[in-house]
Amino acid sequence: MKLKTLFSVILLFSFVSNLQAHGRTKKHRSKHRSNSKIVVRYHTYPRWHHNYWQYDYHWNYRPAIVKQSNMVLTDADLIIEQIEKLKEMQESGIITEKEFGKVKKRLLNRIGELIPKNKVDNSTEAVSQLEKLYELEQKDILTEKEYDKQKKKMLDII
Repeated sequence: MKLKTLFSVILLFSFVSNLQAHGRTKKHRSKHRSNSKIVVRYHTYPRWHHNYWQYDYHWNYRPAIVKQSNMVLTDADLIIEQIEKLKEMQESGIITEKEFGKVKKRLLNRIGELIPKNKVDNSTEAVSQLEKLYELEQKDILTEKEYDKQKKKMLDII
């Protein structure tokens, strides 16, 4: 009798321990699904991302490195000469009054500012290029449409 009791206790103990180890979820796994949690953490420094899903919380501003040695103060005399040349072009019909007004305003805003040196060189070259383009248009080498397209590019450079 003792052997039968011992055997039934061992059998009962193994059944109970198995039930306790796995619980209800082993039998009815589809009914008791665990909810997955979505963790979203925000990063506070550029290039330091400790979040799982990155939304658009990133550093939007790219640093622009401009060396001070490349910067020059604009020369008012040079700008005034360019405006005078553009005025002559307007009087001769190379550019319109509206275009002259836009470029004049842009040039006058440059006085006293630090700008890259190549910008000053480009604007003086663009004024001379406008005169050359007008001569080509007068000789019927360029069509009026091509001339207007190139003129807009040159005026944007100035």
